[in-house]
Amino acid sequence: MRQSGTIALDQQDGKIATATVRIGFLAAGLYLLTVGGVFGQHPQALWSIFPIVSSFLMYGIGFLLLGMGLLRRNPIRCQWMILASILLSFSLQFVSRLMLTAPGEMGTDSALFSGYAVDLLLRGENPYTHDMSAAYHVYRVTNFFMTPLLDGGASTRLPYPALHFLILVPLKLVGVHDVRIVYALAVAATAVLLYRYAPHSLRGMALIPLYMNAAYLDHALGWVSDGMWMLLLVAMVICWNRPTGRAVLFGLACAYKQSPWGLAPFLVLRLLLDDQDADQRPPFLRMLYFAGVAGGVFLLINGPFMLLDFPAWWAGIFEPLRASMIPFGTGFSTLTQSGIALFPKGFYSLATLLVLVSLLLLYGLYFRRLKHTLWFLPGVVLWFSYRSLQSYFIYWVPLLIAAVIALIGETESENAKEADRQWWPALAVGGGSALILAGLMIVFTRTATPLIVELVDLSANADLYAIDKMEISITNPTDQTVEPRISVQQVGWQPYPWQIESGAERLEPGESSVYWISTDLPYRTFALADGAQVVVSDASGDYRLRGSLVLDRDLSLLDPGTIYNAAYLPGPYRNGVPFGWAFDDDLPTAWLMTGADAESGFRTARMGFAAQAGVDDWQSVGLRQTILYPAGDIFVWVYPPADDDLAYGIAFDDGEHSLWVLFGGDALEGNQTVVVQDAPRDEWSLQRINLEALYGELGWLLPAYEPFNIGELELITQTVDLRLFVAGRDFEESRGVEGRFGPIWIEGAADAIDQRADDLVENEWAYYLALSGAAANRRNVEQAGALYAAAVHLAGDKNTPLIDIEAISEIVEPGDILLVGQPEMAYLRLMQSKGSLPGVELLNHQQVYDDQLQALTEQGIPQEAAERFAARDLAEVIVVRLDQGAVYSLSDDELLREYFDLDPVGDLYRVSAR
Repeated sequence: MRQSGTIALDQQDGKIATATVRIGFLAAGLYLLTVGGVFGQHPQALWSIFPIVSSFLMYGIGFLLLGMGLLRRNPIRCQWMILASILLSFSLQFVSRLMLTAPGEMGTDSALFSGYAVDLLLRGENPYTHDMSAAYHVYRVTNFFMTPLLDGGASTRLPYPALHFLILVPLKLVGVHDVRIVYALAVAATAVLLYRYAPHSLRGMALIPLYMNAAYLDHALGWVSDGMWMLLLVAMVICWNRPTGRAVLFGLACAYKQSPWGLAPFLVLRLLLDDQDADQRPPFLRMLYFAGVAGGVFLLINGPFMLLDFPAWWAGIFEPLRASMIPFGTGFSTLTQSGIALFPKGFYSLATLLVLVSLLLLYGLYFRRLKHTLWFLPGVVLWFSYRSLQSYFIYWVPLLIAAVIALIGETESENAKEADRQWWPALAVGGGSALILAGLMIVFTRTATPLIVELVDLSANADLYAIDKMEISITNPTDQTVEPRISVQQVGWQPYPWQIESGAERLEPGESSVYWISTDLPYRTFALADGAQVVVSDASGDYRLRGSLVLDRDLSLLDPGTIYNAAYLPGPYRNGVPFGWAFDDDLPTAWLMTGADAESGFRTARMGFAAQAGVDDWQSVGLRQTILYPAGDIFVWVYPPADDDLAYGIAFDDGEHSLWVLFGGDALEGNQTVVVQDAPRDEWSLQRINLEALYGELGWLLPAYEPFNIGELELITQTVDLRLFVAGRDFEESRGVEGRFGPIWIEGAADAIDQRADDLVENEWAYYLALSGAAANRRNVEQAGALYAAAVHLAGDKNTPLIDIEAISEIVEPGDILLVGQPEMAYLRLMQSKGSLPGVELLNHQQVYDDQLQALTEQGIPQEAAERFAARDLAEVIVVRLDQGAVYSLSDDELLREYFDLDPVGDLYRVSAR
């Protein structure tokens, strides 16, 4: 009879098992909800019903699995639904990825080269003797996922053992070129193996690490081939107690790719030290048997190619070791990739070897404790390599799942056979290895002399605002000759080689040269808002000859509240006008140059024109852009010219007010308001402008709210036109005029958000007025009217000044046409005075168009021109009608000036036909 304590323990184990299955249902349900969301936003959802059906299916099954996790009935019997739903999800995602694949698309060079290797093999050719770059021509695919070399080229050998492409032969024989089906099936098969191998109560949990990390399936669907060796090694862990089976599987994995080779030294130790191994032959014979079977499988697959041309086969599979590939990845070599430390490939090779030896020593010393850790130790070693891609680490995790399951079958007594070993050997090995690694770092750092790379100029693609051309300076401070090769690296991507348009072919010790480099491929360009790194290497493959230049992010391109392209980086069109700016080049002799200024050390804009003597009107040239009304101070580097008769500064125009801020000189007469700030002439100085303070001193209202789009923002906001200019008039003699400006930026106020909120609450009527205009533009007339009414109400509460309606009504005659400079403002003010001005009537859009067209044609305007003006923007054309007259907005005053004389009447204009 069992004791009550034993019964309680068994019940407790049963509850834990049930809870484990429930967690598995919940995790799988959450995963399916995530996949359902991805399908719901699928790019093909507009053209195909498949993503929508898949989304509904994933959500439905996901909800079901979540419910299964909370059923009162024990759900263990139904946990097969977890595996089935995951496999269904994998299948649907594979089909959806096929829908997005362009004809001939193939992602990584490993998949591309393997596919082409099969094509060659089926034509009786040895793939190892061919240049695999021909695959890009055959398949017509991008070389985005190429493997760059230091000389600016790319690896073009078949770099893998023969099984990597032989496994694709059946696909090719049936006419299937998309090799991803093999990689995806490998991931799915791994899930099935782990599920089948796990204890019944743990099967739902066993799959969580595999499918909750999207990388496994995403990599497979992105032509990453590592899933196959992962499957073979997982099967090897599961078959570990079958001596022949495990050796065959390891031989297959090694015949597929080099990554499993890192297991070999750890397997040797385990086979020699594990007295609990299923193969009870003497340790050395056990190890020889394993090596013989695994080696035989490897030779059986690769032997024919070794016999055909051994040097070619050898050069191919050891390409990652012998070729001058660039440092790349997410491991230890990021020190070099980011320019922190100039370590050559040899340093990382020594570091990798040091870590391997240290781990082997620790594994041997603490074998019984560390017996199962061998399945991820190769990933630790590869982290120190000069190339350490993410796939080098994550594909060992499914092996650990299988190893954890294997640990369940081991008894405590088996794990306890080893007497406790002191920890000082581990500290000695770890500490000694760390000291050696630190010493290597110091030695290589002191012997390194990086090339000096400096930025001279940049050029951007005007269509994409992406940098596709730059000028850099390279100095060789070493005692060796350098043949520069230049690459550009975006954050998160490998450096891609750019074309060298000009510059010295070689740099002798101590020499410098300026290089113009460019790229025609969009994916190799970079956005200034993201920044990049310029990497200079040596074509000879000497990893010690390296230099880099970090191009900082230009955050002004991401912040709509500052000045766009504040450094005047030029586009390739319109004579190098900085992108984001407009150049006033109305004068036939106007000119503009941007670039680095040797005197100041920053980029400047130099502009000028040939002034003509005897001209009364202003002659000027300027750079301008529309900015959001600045919440903070504007800072600008200025270099005022010495000429006293020139106006040099910044002009601001908000549509109602025009303000010139001059740096030096005297206030000038004109239609604009002028403010003068002291600034030394013929030298650089940093000037500060507080536009809001200037508006306050001048008694001006802030700019009106209006719809404005910038970047991805659609705002109802306040804007102002900013213009850097140099101007003059009444020149006594013809001469050249020039002005220089340095960087310009806005430093936002600390309380900018609070300030904007206060202004908006104070002037909410103006915001509603702008909203009504936006609604009218969408022809939502009723909504626009309601917003206008709200604006009228709010403006009345604020006692907003009105047009003198009585004065206007005295001079308005039936049939007169009035033009309004600010249509929404005039509309609001007239609406407020509706009760005091008889005959005011709102018009709908058709009435607006018909009345305006009739009025214009009656004034003698040609029919075509009248129709053009009448239809230009019905939301802003006619706002109200006064008796038989009408009030018009000045939406196209240049067109009207061709036919009317303007007579100012308050804030309006009365016009009569010429």
